[in-house]
Amino acid sequence: MSTKIDTVSARDKLPARHAPYWHKIRAECHLGFRKTTTESVGAWIARYRDATGKYQLHSLGSLDHVIGAKRYDEAAKLAGDWFDHRGKGGAIEAITVEQACKRYVQKARDEGRENAAKDLEGRFRRWVYSDRKLSGTPLLKLTPGMLTDWRNKLVKTPAKLQDKTKEATKPRAASSTNREMAVLKAALNLALEDGHATSDAAWKTKLKLIKDATQRRDCYLDPAQRKALIANAPKDLAALITALLIPLRPGAGRADRFQFRQTAWCFDYWQGQSGPGPKNQLANVHRSILRRTSQGQTAYCPTDCPCGWSILE
Repeated sequence: MSTKIDTVSARDKLPARHAPYWHKIRAECHLGFRKTTTESVGAWIARYRDATGKYQLHSLGSLDHVIGAKRYDEAAKLAGDWFDHRGKGGAIEAITVEQACKRYVQKARDEGRENAAKDLEGRFRRWVYSDRKLSGTPLLKLTPGMLTDWRNKLVKTPAKLQDKTKEATKPRAASSTNREMAVLKAALNLALEDGHATSDAAWKTKLKLIKDATQRRDCYLDPAQRKALIANAPKDLAALITALLIPLRPGAGRADRFQFRQTAWCFDYWQGQSGPGPKNQLANVHRSILRRTSQGQTAYCPTDCPCGWSILE
């Protein structure tokens, strides 16, 4: 028998009892209202009968955040969403966004990807769990607007600095935003595959990656920065950096190389791009670097070296 529970006055007249009062929404689908005391605001329950004839219950809560006159409409909407979810083969258990993320982390662990799991945990903790409104939302209640708000908040958050004593002011790179959106979308898609949601409409477009976000970033040190780097580096590293920063000749940096053989430094041009070539005189600055790094040892080319000459003579 269907009981009238769609108005405040009708619900107020119902005697208090533990068993819910049921109101038929559609075939095999009922919305229930439980009133255990006369002072209670009551609680709402959805009931669905599956193909086997068994009843399945889904708690909707008290909905006391909604005014009394609209409480039935809200309960009917939530129940209808759950009925649709179950009718399409969705799981009985309703999970939140946070639970979906934790299930995705656990999947990575189950697959033996512990480092990936730790990385995911850190990302979800910073950008999803910290947003209590989003993380606590059941997937069936997730809306495109909620994800738009989350994405906008993420984009506006400055990039974190390694030096935590300084205030973060640098705008977040689009590639960084993409990484955070990608892992959340993957977690939600897994929940969809497992039947905890029946549609990806809430996140399919709102978590769409930014185009052309991953591009090569060129970064060069100006002369003052190079000098500061050398001045603050350990002695042996400073020598190496100095050698690397000073060009030997146009095109030499890629093809030619220094070889260290025992106590010998040899500038080998026989491995150059142009093939075997004549001996090349080192510039004074390079000879000076090699003298300093040889620490007083005699620098020479060994007898099997094709050049047959000492670069420090």
